[in-house]
Amino acid sequence: MNLPNKLSLSRIALTFVFMVFLFSKGLLFSCITLSLVLLTGLSGQVSLMQMSFVGIGAVIVGKLGADTPWLLSLTLAAVVTGVVGCLVALPVLRLRGIYLALCTLAFAILMDGLVFGNSSVLGGGETLAVPRPTIFGISLTSEQAMFVLTAAAVALYANVFLAVRRSAFGRMLSALRDSPTASQMMGMNIVAIKLRVFGLSALLAGGAGALLGALQVRVGALDFLYFRSLTVLLVATIFGITSVSGALLGAAFFVLLPEVLRSLGSGGGGGLTGSQALQPLIIGALAIAAARRPEGLAGRFRAWARRLVVSIRRPAPERSATATTRPSPATTPKEEVVAGV
Repeated sequence: MNLPNKLSLSRIALTFVFMVFLFSKGLLFSCITLSLVLLTGLSGQVSLMQMSFVGIGAVIVGKLGADTPWLLSLTLAAVVTGVVGCLVALPVLRLRGIYLALCTLAFAILMDGLVFGNSSVLGGGETLAVPRPTIFGISLTSEQAMFVLTAAAVALYANVFLAVRRSAFGRMLSALRDSPTASQMMGMNIVAIKLRVFGLSALLAGGAGALLGALQVRVGALDFLYFRSLTVLLVATIFGITSVSGALLGAAFFVLLPEVLRSLGSGGGGGLTGSQALQPLIIGALAIAAARRPEGLAGRFRAWARRLVVSIRRPAPERSATATTRPSPATTPKEEVVAGV
């Protein structure tokens, strides 16, 4: 095999590995979005610190290192992040709407300065190494193995969300979202419900952060900046903050759009700056298109697909031979009576 053929094959192999990594990252951001959907979509509590919880989980796994069993590191990262979520929720339990969003944003900015921007936390450098997982003696170091692991994580997160939504706790969260005052008058413990949902959402985000760190191998402060939490919330709201399909579509859009714009900018000769400037414009246009629809663009897609399936399954009306042959005017009883009159 000559040199040009070897180069083309290696380029194809590298492209395949990168695409697998990109799809795995999209699945992981689906897990992050599902943890936010549980908090914001189901209970109506706005949070702008979800990526901070993700960063806590990633940093804990990185600090524990490869000497600690990975499943134990994952469990510790999720539990510690869940406890942090409950502690953060304590001062903001009586806040709602924009005030709750501003308090969570303040916590995210604080985490950026104290934890993710601290070089001592990141091992003395700008990034922290996170080991790839080893589960029951099976080393998941390849990108294909990580793709399978992230797909299993998405399935687990989706089932957890659906189980919570169908449970009595999920019905209490829906009542809390619709009318907190009426829920309190019905005897619900609003404080306990908010603590539980904040803790569960943070626990899921911390587990997703442990997986994200293992996928990227290294994590840094830029991965968990506070405005990324705002972008995740915006994209989840556009595609459907109340459904699993909205979380999947929003995460795919969040991960794939920058790569598409980067490829267009590098190939079109317009520069990366101009192509990346299109990202907020595209998100804004989608936000306008999804306005006044809590189910988001995913709800529209489901409605279109449902109408398409109904139109395909609906049988065509059969026209019988007697229906196609019309009687002559002379033999019509109505016309005979008229003629008699």
